[in-house]
Amino acid sequence: MAEISNDKKGNESSSPSPDMIIKMWVLLEDHPGPHKLKADLLQVSDLEDFKDVLKEKIQVLKNIEADDIEFLNHDDRNTLIPLDIPLKPLAAKIMAIKPLVICYLISDSSILINFRFLLNTGKWRIPHSSGAWDFLRKKAKELFEPLSTAEITFVVTRNSNDLKIQIKGKKAFGDWTLKEVGSEIYKNTFTSMDSMRKLSLEDFPELNPSFSDDEIAYFIKQLEDKVFAFNNKISTNEATPEPDGSRGYGNLDYEVIIQDVPVLINEAKKQDMEKGIAQNLVQVYIAAETLLGKRKREKVDSLPPMMFGIVTMGYVWRFIRWSGTLQGPRTEITPEIVCNCIRNNYQEAKNVVSQIAHLLQAQSDILKKDNNQDKERDNKRHKLELD
Repeated sequence: MAEISNDKKGNESSSPSPDMIIKMWVLLEDHPGPHKLKADLLQVSDLEDFKDVLKEKIQVLKNIEADDIEFLNHDDRNTLIPLDIPLKPLAAKIMAIKPLVICYLISDSSILINFRFLLNTGKWRIPHSSGAWDFLRKKAKELFEPLSTAEITFVVTRNSNDLKIQIKGKKAFGDWTLKEVGSEIYKNTFTSMDSMRKLSLEDFPELNPSFSDDEIAYFIKQLEDKVFAFNNKISTNEATPEPDGSRGYGNLDYEVIIQDVPVLINEAKKQDMEKGIAQNLVQVYIAAETLLGKRKREKVDSLPPMMFGIVTMGYVWRFIRWSGTLQGPRTEITPEIVCNCIRNNYQEAKNVVSQIAHLLQAQSDILKKDNNQDKERDNKRHKLELD
């Protein structure tokens, strides 16, 4: 915190007229709170003169060159206030809740920052000034659209020199643990993969129509490509646009859309199945939030009865079914399904493809049923209006 001196400026023997004394609330950039300073208008008339008062009264500014001190509005940290602004009318507008912001250059050096936001990494070089953190926030908002209207925090991660950029009050998908997801989102219905409700895909109707041999062969080739991507540590695809909800934000690997309903949200994890499941559960919940907002209806039953997610490590797959409401979500998960495409195991690959097709067909059937019910309600409403 800045130290404020009570020494009076000059050696005048007589006290200045009260009408010539102004009181100004000032805030040093990145300091916790403002300070109230007095200035004699007989000695200072504008902000350029006010720099001498600041250097005398505030300890951290004593050795700062006057040319390295600048002024900003509390609500606009991007535009400098002209130095010839008269003090008296300015002081009348300044309040403790919106003080005059003081920024200053600490040294001629610069700071090299290694940053990380979601999958993005890079380097920034910033001036060594009181506004370093504000500069970082501004730069992050310019580079990453999801941060443009968000409140940003910075975290130095353990065992890393990167500065991690986060949205305040939310977690990136990758920051959730399965235990946290079960406790905070799914109402303490599970604490681990073993304690989650089990989903059996055998309960779903048979495929209609079934896959042809050519279709099976095509999909198996896709699975083989995915396994190759895992083994060679390369990205399997361009990430889809980042979903953002009340519980988290981040990238999706893949999604399938049927009538604006995200059916499959896939989170591929090379080594940590539990982490992938945690992320996927948050993603499906946020997909439900987003869908509810798109439909612009306040009814809870405007959500589809179920949505699905997939988590894969390339050779192991698990399928998730989400149902219920945002207030009472319910989730089920299949046992691990092995698909060793490297050994050209046709039957295992066919099994995975069939499971995915079952989920797609189930979602499609549900949406068809919902659409028919909506049409029936609309027809009844129209008939009542005619009567």
